[in-house]
Amino acid sequence: MVDIRSERRGVLVGMVTAAVITAVAFGLSVTVSSDETLAVVDRLTMALHLSIILFLWLAAAIGNVARLRFFRPESINGAAFSDDDMDLRAAQAILQNTLEQTLLAFGAQVAMSTVFPDPRAGLVALVVLFSTGRVLFWAGYADGAARRALGFGLTFYPSLAVLLVSGLVVVSRLVY
Repeated sequence: MVDIRSERRGVLVGMVTAAVITAVAFGLSVTVSSDETLAVVDRLTMALHLSIILFLWLAAAIGNVARLRFFRPESINGAAFSDDDMDLRAAQAILQNTLEQTLLAFGAQVAMSTVFPDPRAGLVALVVLFSTGRVLFWAGYADGAARRALGFGLTFYPSLAVLLVSGLVVVSRLVY
C-alpha cells in the first residue's frame, strides 16, 4: 500500500528541486551568454541540431516498447491484442510522457532560438536538463511518483520556463 502523504511529499521535494536546478542552470547560461546577436538562421540551426538529442530519447522510448513487445508472444501483435504486463505498461507510459516532453522541449528550443539574440548556452542547458530528466524519470518510474518527480520536473520546468519567458519577450516587443 502506498503512503499517499509520503508520496506527495516526495513529489513536492522532487518538483521543488527541479525548479531550483532549472533556475540555477538558466541563471548560469545567462551569465555565459555573449552580447553578440547571432543570425536567426544560425540560432535555428543550433536548435535543430540539438533537437536530435531530444528525438533520440523519443526513439529510445519507442525502441524499448518495441523490444518488450517482440519478446512477449502475447504482445507481439500490438497493444490492442494483448493483456500487457506491468513492464510493458510502464514502458508505454514512459513513451507517452517522453513524446509529450519532446514536443514541448522542441517548441521551447525553437522559441528560444527565435527570441533571444544568443541562445547557445540556454539551448545547451535545455538539452542537458532534458536528458538528465529523462534518465531520472526512466530509472525511477517503477518506484513511484516520488522517485520520478525530479526527472519529470527536469524535463518539464525548463521547457515551460523558456516558453513563458519567450512569450513575455514577444508580447513586450509587440506592446513597446
